[in-house]
Amino acid sequence: MTARKPALSIAVVCVLAAILVGLAILQVHWTNELSRAERERLRASLRVAVTRFRRDFDDELLDVCWSFVGRPQTLAVYADRYENWRETSPHPDLVTNLYIWQADNVEGSPLLRYSDSVGRFRPAQWPRKLAPLRTLLLRQAAERLSISQTVALVNRWTLDELTPALVHLVIGDHGGAAPRLTGAVIVGLDLGTIQHEIFPSLAKRYFGGRGGLVYQVSIVTGNPAQLLFQSSPSATSNNLQMGDAAVSLVPRQPPTVQSDVVEEADVPPLDATRTLAPKSDEHVPPVLVATPELWGWRLIVHHRSGSVEAAVLRLRRRNLTVSLGVLLLLAVSMTMIIVWAQRAHSLARLQMSLVAGVSHELRTPLAVIRSAADNLADGVIGDAGQVKKYGTLIREEDRKLSDMVAQILAFAVESSRYRTYEARPLNLSAAIDSAISDCRPLLESSGATLEKHIDPDLPAVRADAAALGRCLENLLSNAIKYGGPKPWVGIRANAARAPGHEVQVHIEDRGSGIHPDDLRYVFEPFYRGKTTQQVHGTGLGLSLAREIAEAMGGRLSVQSELGRGSCFTLHLPSFTPKDQADG
Repeated sequence: MTARKPALSIAVVCVLAAILVGLAILQVHWTNELSRAERERLRASLRVAVTRFRRDFDDELLDVCWSFVGRPQTLAVYADRYENWRETSPHPDLVTNLYIWQADNVEGSPLLRYSDSVGRFRPAQWPRKLAPLRTLLLRQAAERLSISQTVALVNRWTLDELTPALVHLVIGDHGGAAPRLTGAVIVGLDLGTIQHEIFPSLAKRYFGGRGGLVYQVSIVTGNPAQLLFQSSPSATSNNLQMGDAAVSLVPRQPPTVQSDVVEEADVPPLDATRTLAPKSDEHVPPVLVATPELWGWRLIVHHRSGSVEAAVLRLRRRNLTVSLGVLLLLAVSMTMIIVWAQRAHSLARLQMSLVAGVSHELRTPLAVIRSAADNLADGVIGDAGQVKKYGTLIREEDRKLSDMVAQILAFAVESSRYRTYEARPLNLSAAIDSAISDCRPLLESSGATLEKHIDPDLPAVRADAAALGRCLENLLSNAIKYGGPKPWVGIRANAARAPGHEVQVHIEDRGSGIHPDDLRYVFEPFYRGKTTQQVHGTGLGLSLAREIAEAMGGRLSVQSELGRGSCFTLHLPSFTPKDQADG
């Protein structure tokens, strides 16, 4: 049974370790699967958010287009629609200017600008910022448009990002002739409103979370990229070139016509009062495209952790840390339970040894006392000298028995933490003499030699008299028992030279010494070292001595060498003048 129990314990430990390893492998696999699913979820949600951001931005611009679509397209109608936009739109400042370009008007200015102050269109010069747009319109006006191109241009609006402006080409015909570009509607946009109102609102709506923006949003244009908007001031050049998602805000289409730039004078003259009305239904939805020749506005989004991959990697590390920490805690708990079980088993074994040893120690004096009492009671011993000898024997065995019982009871009290000591100034020399006197019978019966050296100017110590006497008796008894066939015991007391107020009592023997493997366990209760197995005892003396020393504010140390003996040193706090003043 004894051989089978360790094998069973080892098997249980191995099984538990295998379970922990299996759980760790499953946890890593599960964490990888969770990270993969989280990566797909983030990418899918990002695609949806980018699509909605782009759709809502296009809707904001298409609202402007809808406001200027319809028939008849006279200057008065455009003026009314502009005023209506200013009064009803949630972003009235988005539209800054309204231009009508009449390509056929050569008598006056071909460019008309709506004036807020007079409430009508007035001739205007081409602004410098509209120069690239003017060149494009002149080129397209010089081209003859096909029927298919005319249909494609119906209600098609172009976003010119440089101005910025929305441009709608107006197509007319001349009595069955091929359709020609007769003019354009140019709606100027306020870039500040787009940057500070529309972009931030859309970014917060689709990329925000409880702790702020989950993704950093950048709007760029041109090559190299120029920043129009950023949700975070931490955008870098890398953020402007790449991201977790990058799309054009407005779709691009190839140019309708390809031709060289022409001069304004090459445009055929038309009636300046002619209505700019395409041959199309006014209910055809407007279509918005970006200027083909430009880079357009691009939306670049990246996760606030740096990228979606970085966010997933951080989540994976956090999950692994938490899960492996739980497994580590389980492993530590399992190890502690095993260690505590082993310690409990060892303690139980030591306690059984104590019971066996105490039983043996009690049985011997009891047997001697019973035998001597029987001889005296039966009248076997009649000589006065023999009676005295038997009386001395009974008294000696009774002393041993009493000491053993007192030691066991003292250990029980010390272990239960119920015992308290009253430390007061104490003459150490007198306490040592009292302890030697109490151990005198043991010294005489063992034939031990005692040498004592006490410093004459030894200061008083702070200790409990009874507790200190019991501690010294245990140390002296230990030195006598383990001092060999003819024990030699030395006791010295001196004030410590080291810093601090301390008195040291050294109790030495010249016995077999303590094995190095046993040295750190000598103060453990019930412990019996390799060199002390043949000496009768309970294994409680040194444990009690240490607990008493520590309870009085001191400590107990040991030095030993095999074959040369041991030296136990009791360190006690001295009673200083400061203590006397405090008292």
